[in-house]
Amino acid sequence: MIRLKPQQYPQFAKQFWKEQTRWEMTDCCFDNPLEQGIFWVDRLEQPQCAAVLLGDFLFLQGKAAPSFLRQAAVKNGLLLMGEQDWLCCAKESFVKTKEYLRYRFDGSGLLQNQEKLRAWCNCLPEGMRLQKIDRGWFERCREKEWMRDFVSQYQSFKEYHSTAGGWLLLAGEQPVSGASCYLASRRGFAIQVQTDEQYQGHGYAKIVSAALILEGLHRGLYPDWDADNAASAALAQALGYRLQQSYLTVMVEDNALKPPFKAEEEKNRKE
Repeated sequence: MIRLKPQQYPQFAKQFWKEQTRWEMTDCCFDNPLEQGIFWVDRLEQPQCAAVLLGDFLFLQGKAAPSFLRQAAVKNGLLLMGEQDWLCCAKESFVKTKEYLRYRFDGSGLLQNQEKLRAWCNCLPEGMRLQKIDRGWFERCREKEWMRDFVSQYQSFKEYHSTAGGWLLLAGEQPVSGASCYLASRRGFAIQVQTDEQYQGHGYAKIVSAALILEGLHRGLYPDWDADNAASAALAQALGYRLQQSYLTVMVEDNALKPPFKAEEEKNRKE
């Protein structure tokens, strides 16, 4: 497995990914000055398969190859984005996986929904306020587990500040919910939304999501929504997104290999 240099990305990306007419999450690897992604191929000459690692997402293309996948799945918790053959490879290879549905959305109608989004941002619950994630809050997000993914893909606040950033909903000085650019490209960003467990069920995620979407539209950036569950899908539709499709993904909950493959890997290392 070969890790490509950013200057090699265009050459190999066009071999595995169709030319993108709309924003796709893989933009955050192929069109991102922050270099948030890692791009691998099985070989430089006539490669047969490729993988792009972006945060907790692993995008797989080409001919499904179990040995390649086992090298690319570098950590637990990865979500595999690929054809059924790749998902089957994962279920056969790793000791613990979970297959489930995610939901992909189209945000082309958001521009016509801005008035409603602004109304939600302007009508806050009593005692609460919206707070942009500034340098101080960037550091605090790193410290709190439920907020960590708001900023986890950025090496510094300078990097984060170059994107559409994020918003928190505060009760006094206590953050209760937030929405942030999980991954970014020149054309758009993937939204990460999270609410503190003890404050869930009050509609707070809708407010911070609306604030971030408006920020993105103001900057001319596409705010992408890819829902991990039915509740997130329902929120997306309330915000003005249109459901494109549901699709299967596999989460690698434990990337330890099943015994037959573990023995094979150990044999290959010795050789």
